Amino acid sequence: MERCVIGLNLCPFAESVYRGDRVRFRVSEQRSASALLDDLRAELHELHAADALRCETTLLIHPWVLTDFIEYNEFLDVCDATVDELGLAPGMLAEAVVKATNVGVELAVRE
Repeated sequence: MERCVIGLNLCPFAESVYRGDRVRFRVSEQRSASALLDDLRAELHELHAADALRCETTLLIHPWVLTDFIEYNEFLDVCDATVDELGLAPGMLAEAVVKATNVGVELAVRE
């Protein structure tokens, strides 16, 4: 997070949230995209209900699935559709590459 997202300034809002200890890191142990989507839904609900002073964003890390960038990129359309399906704010989903081989999805409810 510090070296990639903040260090490369991939997300200009990440540093203040990270330094303020308002980021929840969640590692998904799922092995399929459909199971990861279930984790995403659960995390979206939890984040939406969270107190913004305690948790403003979540980094959902998934080292076992979507390791191919094309597959990951296609999954983002599914993520956007899920946000719409749940009636949450459009654009609340921002993606961030955590490592060259492991991809994460950053969720941000409050902008």
